[in-house]
Amino acid sequence: NPDGDAWNNLQEFAFLGTPSVSDATDLRVFGGTTGSTAKFLTLTFPVRKSTLGLTYLVEANATLSGAWSEIWKSTDGFSHIRVVSAIDQADRTVVTIQDTTPFGSQNTRFLRVRLVQQ
Repeated sequence: NPDGDAWNNLQEFAFLGTPSVSDATDLRVFGGTTGSTAKFLTLTFPVRKSTLGLTYLVEANATLSGAWSEIWKSTDGFSHIRVVSAIDQADRTVVTIQDTTPFGSQNTRFLRVRLVQQ
């Protein structure tokens, strides 16, 4: 993290930041929404079109410890059942991924994006 903005170089590449410039505060990467009938957590973020062996994984967990369950990965594609929307842009696709568990069925629920580089 040479620019000191709390994002490592892999995260900055994946979410279209600039590794040499402290721009983390300028990046609005993640957003959350809920569905209209049943309420689900969602996570909205950009997926770089040119990933060079990079896989984005959305995972869920109720406790922030132990095993995380996979909800979606970029190799599943944008027509996967968990993809609420996929907005095509020049250098990215902005995806919204929906959790598998509705609100109310558990006390807490967390979503994360994990990056895997091959």
